[in-house]
Amino acid sequence: MIKGLILAAGRGTRLRPLTDRRPKPLVPIAGRPILQYNIENLRDAGIDDIVIVVNPDSDEVERYFGDGSRIGVRLTYVAQHELRGTAHAVYQARDAVGDSPFILVFGDNMTGYRLRDLAASLEKYSGGSVLAVCAGGDHRKHAVVCVDGDRVCLIEERPEVPRGPYTCAGMYAFTPSIFPAIEKIQPVANGEYYLPHAIQELINDGQPVYYCLAEGWRVNINTPADMMQALAYVVRDMADGYRHALRRGAAPEVLLGANVHLDENVSLGGCSYIGSGCRIGSNSYIGNSMLMENVLVGSDCVVHNAILGQGVVVPDGTRALGDGAPLVVPDGRVITPSRN
Repeated sequence: MIKGLILAAGRGTRLRPLTDRRPKPLVPIAGRPILQYNIENLRDAGIDDIVIVVNPDSDEVERYFGDGSRIGVRLTYVAQHELRGTAHAVYQARDAVGDSPFILVFGDNMTGYRLRDLAASLEKYSGGSVLAVCAGGDHRKHAVVCVDGDRVCLIEERPEVPRGPYTCAGMYAFTPSIFPAIEKIQPVANGEYYLPHAIQELINDGQPVYYCLAEGWRVNINTPADMMQALAYVVRDMADGYRHALRRGAAPEVLLGANVHLDENVSLGGCSYIGSGCRIGSNSYIGNSMLMENVLVGSDCVVHNAILGQGVVVPDGTRALGDGAPLVVPDGRVITPSRN
């Protein structure tokens, strides 16, 4: 039986102030936490036994998802007490994973790639590891992969000059052989243990490492701009079951949560999400924005390129505009009225 492993111990400092009151895995995109998209992707691949590596400083992820039965999976939680890199995080789960092969994903990634394809590759290459890779990609941010036939022959962590045509897509299928490979690697200068170094140990030991192409979009969510990019993909590719009947002036790329109240002459546009319980006053415009639950927008307002946290209040006549980067307003804040 294939298990799932999700690394979700990151602190999300670049998403502050949205992460001041919630851990990064619970930051919502279109009404669902980032982590939930990964759990459901594994579930839809037939993997319902999932281990999540979490930050020990917060029990909010475990309290939110519980044992996983609400979304049709069984969840086990493992703490990473020291944030010492991706390989270190994987190694913390060795006892929970046991002797099973497993699919590994990062809890702050969102993707349109279906993990059932990676699971099929793992079954095809029985006994070997499989890396999901993308053609091209930024070698300054991702490990570069060189191949020979259907096998990976070299993997390099963010090389200055890439020697291969592919970059890692942040999704892997491993056998338990990855754990002794992790034991062999050394930390880099910052004290972290990198997963690509352990994969190279597998290759050096003659163990088969294969690859498969991960087609479709992928966003590593580190900043508010990344959140808005992911929302655009969700609106385009994952809207089924989330799109409700929209009032006058709404565009098809807008998603509404439950119990959204729109007054007269409200205009909605761009790639936007209006969360459950939000109220939008008359003659207001919402565009290219994400409103979390219970946001109150007054009359004659303009909200554009903005992420508004839960319970934010936008007074009548206010212009809440992101200039380049999205405007981010944390939970419960009342925006200072502006009529510029």
